[in-house]
Amino acid sequence: MNGKHGHAHAQRVGNNIRSLIREATILEDQLDMVEDDDEKRALEEDVTGKILLACWRGVCSEIEPILTKVAHLIVTDTRVGRDGRKQRIRLLRDVGDAFKHATNDGHGESRGCHLRRIVVDAEENVSKYKLLLASRVAPHTKHREQSSASSVEDLPGGDDQGD
Repeated sequence: MNGKHGHAHAQRVGNNIRSLIREATILEDQLDMVEDDDEKRALEEDVTGKILLACWRGVCSEIEPILTKVAHLIVTDTRVGRDGRKQRIRLLRDVGDAFKHATNDGHGESRGCHLRRIVVDAEENVSKYKLLLASRVAPHTKHREQSSASSVEDLPGGDDQGD
C-alpha cells in the first residue's frame, strides 16, 4: 500500500486501535467499581481481550504490507524463469500452511486457545461480563415465567376445560 490508500488504511487502523483502548479504559473503570470476584474476572477478561486485539491489529498492520511486498517480489522476479516462479508460489503456499498449523499440538488442540478465544470474543464484541450478568438474571426470569404460567392455570377457567 502506498499513497492515499496506505495513509487511509493507517488512519483506519489507528482509529480502530484508539477505539479499542478507549473501550478497555472504560471497562477498567467499571472493574474498579465491581466487588464480586466472578464479575471482576469477567471484566478482566474483557479488558484483556480489548488490549490483545489492539496489539494484534497493530502488529498485523505493520507486517501484512511487508509480507505482501516480499511475496510479490518473490513471485514476479523476472530473473527466474516461469517454472521457477511457479515453484516459488508453491513454496510460499507451503510456508503459509506451515504457519497456519504451527500452533496445533497434533491432538486437535491449539496452544494458546484460551487467549485466542479472548481475542475473538473482543473482536465479535462478546462481553464475558454481560454474559455473566445475563446468566444470573436468566434463572430468576425463568422462575417468574413458570410462576406466572402456573398462576394462570390456577385461575378459574384457566385450563380451558369449561369452554
